[in-house]
Amino acid sequence: MAQPFHVVFPALGTAFEVAVGPSATMGGSMAHHKPTHPDALTGVARHCFHRIIGILDELVRDLSRWYPQSTVSQLAITGGQFTVPDYARPMFAAYKTAADITGGEVHPLIGATLRARGFHSDDHTPLAAPPHPTPALTASTSIASPADIPQLTTDQHNQFFATLPTIALAPGQVIDIGAAGKGLAVDLITEALIEELPIDSDDTLLVNGSGDLRVVGGPITIGLENPYNPAEILGVITLTEGSFAASSPARRTHGKWHHLIGEISGNPATLVDGAFVVAPTAMLADLAATCCFFTHPENLTALGVTQWAVAAQEMLYSSPDFPVVEAPRTADQGQHP
Repeated sequence: MAQPFHVVFPALGTAFEVAVGPSATMGGSMAHHKPTHPDALTGVARHCFHRIIGILDELVRDLSRWYPQSTVSQLAITGGQFTVPDYARPMFAAYKTAADITGGEVHPLIGATLRARGFHSDDHTPLAAPPHPTPALTASTSIASPADIPQLTTDQHNQFFATLPTIALAPGQVIDIGAAGKGLAVDLITEALIEELPIDSDDTLLVNGSGDLRVVGGPITIGLENPYNPAEILGVITLTEGSFAASSPARRTHGKWHHLIGEISGNPATLVDGAFVVAPTAMLADLAATCCFFTHPENLTALGVTQWAVAAQEMLYSSPDFPVVEAPRTADQGQHP
């Protein structure tokens, strides 16, 4: 049996939660379990936390456009080639499929478009590195119109993926892995903890990247955030094993724009109002949830994803094998990931 611990910490511009404990005491929402401050962790838990930080720092240094010294940030200035790290190759392969089923709208080269829309104020400084200031948005920040932003052509879309795992960037091309990166981080952390801890059938492991989560040995109760009123939940599902992710325009906005912007069109998505996905990995769930805004959810089968629900016109539609959505109880309000 693994040593129980529960820790919440800032990472990738949001909050991450890791919890390990007996299934009998961890069933339901983790909101009932008070986390330990990272500095108070001891023994195996402290060792695991340091490994988690190492994983996140490597991801930021390699692939975060928010960190000015990252590989992709530097290449956005100079142009050039780089080889995708081994840990991220499945994600870029999945991105190719996502781009195919969305007509190029979901694409890693969305970074320049997002930056032009004003989405460049987060700080993804590596946790183990000295702070580095990131330019903050001000009231005078201009937001480019679609005509001012060079959108990706179909040929450029195909060319980007043709040389994987090597990627060639021209100056000004900016990689942004926001559609799948947080899910990838959750997977990498989960897999590292499975290696480190003697998790058995009596244990539950939860890694929660602010709503992109992976569960081993649940059950865990998950609230589906109401995209029309984020303070409420539409209902709850139970997940025993696997991953869950949700996406909503309400999660992040700048001016009149929300962050779910298509790379080919340069416009915010309007197909649905919210998406919820259950998948084998958090990376796939994260990416598939974004794809729901640009293609019919049935096309997610190309990613190996069949369990989805979408909110549209104040109704919830779901695939036949999506977990049963139960009515929220009073105690469930506010406990969504």
